[in-house]
Formats: sequence, C-alpha cells, structure tokens
Amino acid sequence: MQLMSLVVWGTLRIEDRGPRHVVNLRAVCISIKGGGKLVAGGPRAPYSGSLSLLLAGDAITESPQCGGLKGHSLDVASGGELALHGKPTHYNRLYSL
Repeated sequence: MQLMSLVVWGTLRIEDRGPRHVVNLRAVCISIKGGGKLVAGGPRAPYSGSLSLLLAGDAITESPQCGGLKGHSLDVASGGELALHGKPTHYNRLYSL
C-alpha cells in the first residue's frame, strides 16, 4: 500500500494472518501522535508474517500531515507508541558501521 502520509491518533493494529501473510506499507512519513499506537504482534504472541515499513520520499518531499517533516521520516510523539513484535529470523541482526 502506498500512502503520502500515515498519521496515527488512535490505535492501528496490524492483524496477524499467519506466516505466509505479507504487509508492505510505504509512506513518505509516518507520524504517531500522543496517545496513538502502531502495533504488530505482542510480547507473548509475536507477529508471524512479513511486515515492511518503507519510508519513501526525499529531502524536499514535505507532508503537512506529518508536521512539515521532510520525506522518509518516522516520528513517535511523546505519549505515542510504536510496538513491533516479531519472531526472530536469521535476517534480524544488529549491524553497526
């Protein structure tokens, strides 16, 4: 799904439909406001499908819905929550440069 901007004021829960389910969310910006939540899975029930959040745009693409932030931005305001719980795979590694 391609969006210009995603602004979360309430709760956006990405439903787990099994390990073969793929969710690709593409937006210039994602903004989770105070009291808002973006949730996939939980500590005791990890999300089993494939979930991708792709931040598109560039340094001049601006979205007023995201408070004027430029392209490819993710903002979680004070009191907002981004909770992504998934099953570890061999691709889940922390790399430092």
